[in-house]
Amino acid sequence: MKKIIFLLLIILLGVNCQAQFKQKGKKPNQMIEEIKIVKLIEILELDEETQIRFFSRRNQHLKEQEKLIEQRYQIVESLEKAIEGNEKINYEQKVKEVNDIENQIVQQRNNFYKSLSDILDYEKIAKLIIFEIKFNERVKDLMFKSMKKNKN
Repeated sequence: MKKIIFLLLIILLGVNCQAQFKQKGKKPNQMIEEIKIVKLIEILELDEETQIRFFSRRNQHLKEQEKLIEQRYQIVESLEKAIEGNEKINYEQKVKEVNDIENQIVQQRNNFYKSLSDILDYEKIAKLIIFEIKFNERVKDLMFKSMKKNKN
């Protein structure tokens, strides 16, 4: 039953997203994040104190991830411009920089999960990992389905 409600929420989000975003003044990512927070509280069975500690640490983790992703994006953009403009740059160095940032992203995520051991037991950390992967896959699938539907 919970899965059905969850899927209905995601589908409704995809179907009515433009009207809702304009009406509420929220970006799509904000609405998805709000749904994610509600589901995390439910799945991890977080009490108020644990919610505060968990989401504080999670928010810091997301900020750090965002910085790394932005750095990667900037390098990829510079690579793309160099390739399109037939520029002679040190491609090997740029590729190494992208790979280094990818490694930092993975290491930072691993550090985040390890840091949760004083807040959550490992079963809940496992539930978190499973939820995040499956949630992101569902959102991507719904976005692609919505894009295909809008093309037809």
